[in-house]
Amino acid sequence: MTASPSPAGAGPYPADPSAPRHPSAPRRSRIAAMAGLSIIAAAALLVGCANASEMSCGDFLGRSSDDQKSTTRDLLEEGGNGNPSAMLLAAAQGSLSGYCTVEGDDATLADAMSVFTDTLDSIGATTGAPDPGAADAPGSATTAPAQPPN
Repeated sequence: MTASPSPAGAGPYPADPSAPRHPSAPRRSRIAAMAGLSIIAAAALLVGCANASEMSCGDFLGRSSDDQKSTTRDLLEEGGNGNPSAMLLAAAQGSLSGYCTVEGDDATLADAMSVFTDTLDSIGATTGAPDPGAADAPGSATTAPAQPPN
């Protein structure tokens, strides 16, 4: 029996010892190309919707919870509320999700947000920026509560 020129299982040695064992240049270029295509695809999706209200319910429901929250914040900002409270943000996100689940994938977030704001308006709540004159209204948070008679 003759001895093999390479250790068992190691395979043949490269003809040129200075040549890389695993050429990585083609793999790196494929990774770079895929990353570039991913960025282009993401940009194309963003360009498709000039604002959040143009998004379909199907797209909204397909997003992660964090992405839905970000979209909901954008919708509230489009409606004039630049800094929504956590409670308003959670209520709006839940309302949009519920509306989209009932109405289906083809409904738009503009329709869903319209229903949400109409509902809040009907109960005397608001999603817009606070009215500067409302702070002086009786019963507002800045007015001291009435004292009971002694």
